[in-house]
Amino acid sequence: MNWYLLASSTSWRPSLLLITASIFYLLLISDVESLQCYNCRGVSYYDPDSCFHPIRGRTVRQECNRGEVCETRIHREENFDEIIERGCTNACAGRTYVWTDYFQVHCCDTNECNNAYVKKFSYPLLFTCLIYLALSLIN
Repeated sequence: MNWYLLASSTSWRPSLLLITASIFYLLLISDVESLQCYNCRGVSYYDPDSCFHPIRGRTVRQECNRGEVCETRIHREENFDEIIERGCTNACAGRTYVWTDYFQVHCCDTNECNNAYVKKFSYPLLFTCLIYLALSLIN
């Protein structure tokens, strides 16, 4: 398929290089920053290390959806066991702390509340762009 744009007496057709550059640009601006939070639930008396002291590589991490932040919720059961839950939430509504008589919630917006953003990247799209780039250099 040829695309032509007539301007005066000259014609212009976008090259594969221009198309490839455009796709690379769209690929770069479409990177998504995804927050990662620890995702666990533990009881203080029975499980003192897993959720109360999350450790990278041992504690499960969860990738949050857009608009969610990390949450740490601590509450007490009727038998006075302290329960801690960590994960993603959209219920913080911009607040850092929520304290009541029954629970404490701490919300934060950095990885593992914890370090760097993870970018989603489309490897098939990158491969396609590289093929187009190679073809444009050959022609």
